[in-house]
Amino acid sequence: MKYAIVACLLLAMMGCKSKEFRDVSAEASLSHFIGTTYKTKKELIICGIARNTQNPKIVDYYTLMELPGINGPEVISRHVIPPNTIVKTIRVERCSNCLPFSTELRWVVDVLSDRTFKDHPVVIDAGRIDIEKTNALVKVEAGT
Repeated sequence: MKYAIVACLLLAMMGCKSKEFRDVSAEASLSHFIGTTYKTKKELIICGIARNTQNPKIVDYYTLMELPGINGPEVISRHVIPPNTIVKTIRVERCSNCLPFSTELRWVVDVLSDRTFKDHPVVIDAGRIDIEKTNALVKVEAGT
């Protein structure tokens, strides 16, 4: 019983720390995403996220997701982006300090048709938008 309580406490404490991500773009199963261009099929939202909620004026990264997006003290800006916005995958990252059985991925993209977000990374969390199965993004074929 003691071990179960300790294990639960350790798992709870792991959830309290900030997630860290490492580049896994070179993995064979993910490398084909790099350089792929997508077009938004509908309005989406980009939220500016501050890791340090004690200083909520500084954006650390942006996250692209479906409306209505998210709220909370870490969200310091919200921008609705229109359909036909072009994004290009520049790397794929995996959470490096999540639970051992977690395979949490995110795509880091460049918003090509709107340079507002060029100052910090823009990420697509695979848990919010599955880049392969979504109806929010469509792959842009070369020459189109």
